[in-house]
Amino acid sequence: MLCYLKIVFDMGYIYVDIILKGRISRSIRALVDTGSAYIVVDPKTISEIELYETPFEVELTLTDKRRVKAKLYLAEVEAEGRRGQSSWLNSMYPHP
Repeated sequence: MLCYLKIVFDMGYIYVDIILKGRISRSIRALVDTGSAYIVVDPKTISEIELYETPFEVELTLTDKRRVKAKLYLAEVEAEGRRGQSSWLNSMYPHP
């Protein structure tokens, strides 16, 4: 099934407006990375939205080849009226 999203182009990056739902809901603009296995969000947003924490950690390989561990969270995501569950990682690393 196809899902059409309103995307925003900004200086070579592609963003989409989504609603992230933990215990609290919030609209955020998310950077699109079609090659990513996980969705990454900063610790402040995780705390504010109260995402559902799991007991799991995931090892990530950054673009500079460093390997780091990140906690895994669950949330519901809504985009253009479509909803689904997704896995989110806590990231303290800068992104565009």
